[in-house]
Amino acid sequence: MCPRLSPRQGQLADVTSVDRTPIVVRRLLVLLLLVPGFGLAVVGSSHPARAACADSSNVVDALTQAEVVFVGLVTSVASDDRIALMQVVEIWKGPDLQPTVKVHGGDPHTSTAGPEDRAFEVGRTYLVVPSNGSPPFEDSLCTATMPYRPTGSIPPEYGPAVGAFEVRYAEDTDAALEAPTAIESLADLANSPAVWVAITGVFVLGIGFVFYRGGAKRRKGQMTQARRKPQLRFASMFNQSREQRLRKLRSRSK
Repeated sequence: MCPRLSPRQGQLADVTSVDRTPIVVRRLLVLLLLVPGFGLAVVGSSHPARAACADSSNVVDALTQAEVVFVGLVTSVASDDRIALMQVVEIWKGPDLQPTVKVHGGDPHTSTAGPEDRAFEVGRTYLVVPSNGSPPFEDSLCTATMPYRPTGSIPPEYGPAVGAFEVRYAEDTDAALEAPTAIESLADLANSPAVWVAITGVFVLGIGFVFYRGGAKRRKGQMTQARRKPQLRFASMFNQSREQRLRKLRSRSK
């Protein structure tokens, strides 16, 4: 025999059976939307130019095959940041260079950036590994060019690839040797004691202001109560004296 359900239990069973199906359907729809989105995010995270480029992950091989390798500080950009004017900071490989050279991160004759074009950032230094050996230098996302902070010497792992361990300089590059990159400038600013002292001071002042406002409100309330109390006391004294007077009048009338 099947157990009998009370009307209340029957209602709960019906509600559960009706509501459960939409929840399951919604969850399946969410999963169906998330899985393709996750796949697109993974595919989109890898730059599309890498599929068309040769493997440039081996920096040593790229330095060995390059005709010119130098470190340049970007002073200005044009054409959607694809054309960079660089101040030569260090020369690792190739002939002597002028203090300022131009690097094309894409085709300068097109107005729109392509999937393989490289964008440069003003104020940042790059280790430039162009695909040609004379200015204007041609560069793209397929080369081994990378952000780099000059140190005044060639790293030992790159020395054999460029055939030297000491860098050469162009003229008027002493100031550029100490020029930090944009990211390094922000990091130095974040690590500056003065910045943290200022942040701490603002934080302490903010807490002090909150406590001051709270204390001012409490003091104002206390002053209001203090002003009211004498009035109440005076009224009670007046009422008490009136009662005493009535008692005296009654006692005298007797």
